[in-house]
Amino acid sequence: MRKTRKELPPVARIALRADVEALCRELRTLDLLNTDLYNDFNYSEDSPIRDLLSRNLNVRKFAMSESEARASRVPAEYRSKGYRQLSLTEPILKSTNQPEKEKGSEKEFEQVSALQRIRRLKRDSPHYDPKADERNYGRIKDSIGPVVRQTVSQLGGVLCRVRLASLAPDSEIQPHRDYDPTYLVRYHIPLITDQDCLLFVRHQSMVQKFHLPADGSIYFLNAGLVHWVKNAGTKMRIHLLIDVDGQDCLTGLEPVGSIV
Repeated sequence: MRKTRKELPPVARIALRADVEALCRELRTLDLLNTDLYNDFNYSEDSPIRDLLSRNLNVRKFAMSESEARASRVPAEYRSKGYRQLSLTEPILKSTNQPEKEKGSEKEFEQVSALQRIRRLKRDSPHYDPKADERNYGRIKDSIGPVVRQTVSQLGGVLCRVRLASLAPDSEIQPHRDYDPTYLVRYHIPLITDQDCLLFVRHQSMVQKFHLPADGSIYFLNAGLVHWVKNAGTKMRIHLLIDVDGQDCLTGLEPVGSIV
């Protein structure tokens, strides 16, 4: 039985470690630490990632109550300012006997209920939508080197999306919730960061704060809880984000963080 967000800590180190120097060396050789190449979510019409996000980007609306949403608001001018990503994986969509669904408008997807969204992600459901299922986006791109491949392979389970995420100095990621760990487990490997870059997670009516140093630690983030990030430092924050279908590494966790 998989553990839910209520059974897991907000943030914890796992037993495995990463060679951050080797990762950065390989990524720098491939020019993948050049954040000018990262995308700000304005994906082109023909991008499969745009299709995925258009179906599931409004997770916050589905997963948070109205009171949580109100309590989580930050000034509009700071919302996700300076946050960009670069995908290291691409679709490997499973074959399905279902006819291709007509492409709906983004407004239609925003109005999908939480129950309907869950049904879209259940592979045995007649409502299953393979394009909305992040587990179908886990093929590592041919250009990615062996150090990244070895790093993600040690996490077990079925690899889903892998990406580099950057947050510029004096920037924030708005409060939000992502998937429950029963669906996907998210790991963070800090590559470049600043002491004043902080992650916040709301857990059991309290807010905990975390600084995740780039010291080789691999962190489990309980993305099913409300979380947000503030980079008040002077450095660009770059993390390697790895989503896995499976909980192989969620034993012997070392919780970190402190209450605000």
